[in-house]
Amino acid sequence: MQKQRIDYDALISTLHQFCLEKQTGTLFVSTDDNRSVRFALDNGRIISCIHGRTRGKEAIPLITAIKSGRYSFNSCLFDKQQDTDFLPSTEELLLNLGLSLEAIEQADNHTKTPTTNIPEVTTIPPPHDFLRFIEEQLALLLGPLGSTICNLYAERIQNATSHEDFCNIVNIITEAIGNTEIEEQFRLKIWEQYGGN
Repeated sequence: MQKQRIDYDALISTLHQFCLEKQTGTLFVSTDDNRSVRFALDNGRIISCIHGRTRGKEAIPLITAIKSGRYSFNSCLFDKQQDTDFLPSTEELLLNLGLSLEAIEQADNHTKTPTTNIPEVTTIPPPHDFLRFIEEQLALLLGPLGSTICNLYAERIQNATSHEDFCNIVNIITEAIGNTEIEEQFRLKIWEQYGGN
């Protein structure tokens, strides 16, 4: 994944999203003041965090001082040393890094409560059209965070070829939104554009 420039709040939201998706790999961050930050994830659990040469709990206050930067994610675990003995749980760590308790609770509620049954995509659109439409809708609904979410899945959208691919993408992006009301608005926009034809 190419490096995307985002502010700190969007960065932590992105880290949270990788955790929700049970990703395994390394999130690399290059800050605007030329510092290097890494988060290692194992099946969605943060097992190490590093700021420069500082790691574990001691790195947290340094990380929270970040204003913005560029990030990339690689599915390889480059950091073999785990900090789990010196780190709080992933949920507590995300709170320490500034993620709101509301965002975590909404994610928990989403996994327990099914969304309203809005029909799925029935028309298979050209991937570039679908990507552009999703970019527009997420920007309208979420502002800059919408662009961040879209960038996470741009490659997957562009490689989609089947009805199942598009339905899966819609479901994954919907879960990434993290707000039930906005999720339903997004699904409805997708249905109005691509469903029922």
